[in-house]
Amino acid sequence: MSYRKQVNALIREVRALVAPPPEMTVSEWAREYRYLSAESSAAAGKYDLDRVPHCDLPMQMLSPNHPCKRVLLPWSSQIAKTTVAENFLGYIIHQDPAPTLVVQPNVEPMGKEFSTGRLAPMIRDNPVLRDRVQDSDKRGSGNTIGRKSFAGGYIAIAGANSPSGLASRPVRFLINDELNRWEATKEGDSLALARKRLARFHNSKELTVSSQTFEGVGIDAEVHGAIDDEGERGKGADQIYYWSVACLKCGKYQYPQFRHFKFEDNDPETVEYECEDCGHRHTRDDETAVKETGEYILDYDEGVEVVALYANVFGVKLCSWADSIDAFLRAKGDPAKLQVVVNTDFNENWRDLAGEGIEGNYLFDQRETYPAEVPAGGVVLTCGADIQADRIEAFAAAWSEIEEVWAIDYQIFDGDTSNISNPVWDEFEEYLKSEYSHEGGELMRFSAVCIDAGYLPSVVDAFIKRVNRRNIWAVLGRAGKRGIIENKIDKSKRLRRSRSKKKKREIIGVDEAKTVIYSRLKLTPVSGVPVAGFCHFPISEQFDPEYFDQLTAERVVRKLVSGQIRRQWFLKSAGQRNEALDCFVYAFAALRLLAPKWAKYVTRLVVTEETPETIEPEKPQRRRTRNSGRKRGGFVTNY
Repeated sequence: MSYRKQVNALIREVRALVAPPPEMTVSEWAREYRYLSAESSAAAGKYDLDRVPHCDLPMQMLSPNHPCKRVLLPWSSQIAKTTVAENFLGYIIHQDPAPTLVVQPNVEPMGKEFSTGRLAPMIRDNPVLRDRVQDSDKRGSGNTIGRKSFAGGYIAIAGANSPSGLASRPVRFLINDELNRWEATKEGDSLALARKRLARFHNSKELTVSSQTFEGVGIDAEVHGAIDDEGERGKGADQIYYWSVACLKCGKYQYPQFRHFKFEDNDPETVEYECEDCGHRHTRDDETAVKETGEYILDYDEGVEVVALYANVFGVKLCSWADSIDAFLRAKGDPAKLQVVVNTDFNENWRDLAGEGIEGNYLFDQRETYPAEVPAGGVVLTCGADIQADRIEAFAAAWSEIEEVWAIDYQIFDGDTSNISNPVWDEFEEYLKSEYSHEGGELMRFSAVCIDAGYLPSVVDAFIKRVNRRNIWAVLGRAGKRGIIENKIDKSKRLRRSRSKKKKREIIGVDEAKTVIYSRLKLTPVSGVPVAGFCHFPISEQFDPEYFDQLTAERVVRKLVSGQIRRQWFLKSAGQRNEALDCFVYAFAALRLLAPKWAKYVTRLVVTEETPETIEPEKPQRRRTRNSGRKRGGFVTNY
């Protein structure tokens, strides 16, 4: 920078320090000047503050004449918290120009997305901003993806994972986006580094926003996310507000939460909002009137410098109760989807049940006596097999349409697996022809089989080619953020592929499968009522304490990687065996690969009072030994 430019920059800073603050508030500016862009809003056009009254108070506090120095918005991700940040930036450019820093969890992709997907369209579609920020195509404009320059100031975009971007020139305004997704760095707390840049300005302002994530995730978080630590009464926030609604009967205000909503028969259209004080239930016809009463209720007051304002979708006009309950019902049984609903719709931290220890002895004590080899609810039979150097282990499971599952059988076939001509493969092939008696009187065979091909891929491929039957897949387990079934191809193509001479291996997202299975193992049974995803186990010698120790041998640890939550699975103790878990994963994957037409299976296996008892068919002799001294295996975990 030339000497002349340095002088001009210094003059601008001095003017900013001594100039009187503008009379207009951020709320007034947004109402008069703001236009929403189509790229970032479903209601593009003139900004209507009456649609989002919960945004008014935080924008007043961000105004220069308000004494608040730091505003915290722990909001769910669908109620315009990013729009508040955009309005603040628009106000800065137009009314109160000064150096400004926006910190995203990372520069790429989140910082770039904010710059190109939110900030640039806002500047383009708002005339009062377009005239002040030079076109990025012009040479020397100072307008890039990471920096927007304007008379009297600039907006720099940095990543929390890059401390060098947080430690340069001082700024007057600081915006921290999605704080719960920030990662700790080797150079220290990124939030503390960013805040140091505010020190030279007596009239600085800071806005921190974040949706909830997990308990125990965030910068220096032990129990809550970082946004909760910032807003903790007496330690972070001086004032705490909750966007609350009033009961139309008794007039009492409360912060609406999921526990206040009642519905019947898993039908979101029956949702009712129950007052915690008088018990009055508000129907969907009352929803608009209830939300019209919304206002911030002061819950804690020990000052005004740092203010936290909580809000969620149940109290705002942008969302409907039925839509939020419907999202919850659709996500039941799938922890990954349910976490999104809990964070986004309910604005509550997600408690990851898969991260907690599951005790094998608890599951052993919950074993049941089945009325038949396969109880009435199990209408599709699958098998998952794990291949080791000296044995094959196989698990049989029966499934209902809501993925309630009954463990049916667990077998171990000892022998050298390095060649399909060895006897162990003959035993396993005979096992795949097994028949099990259903409570309805029919004999069931495996509808789908998944065999681990991670250890001996060529041998498994040769075996499947020899067996030459439909719906038997060689599978490869892969860790990381991916669906249980990675290859999203048409079902008819998958079935044709399973019968073709040259079969392709299917990729299984084992982390996601384990997360679903472990969460379902914690489900509570309801007498006489089917529970989606519930896992039943029979009282039999195959399902002994050793089996359940293997099934519960792992735990998940959550980590922040590039601003995203990642689950990593580990054995609870070194050397512990886990083949039972691997086989369960493969049996589950077989069901998802099959994608059965349930009506066909249900009709064939319907139970009636006239159904005669069936004689259990003879089956080949199978080994049931489980030698705890064997080397643990399983590609699902070893990958």
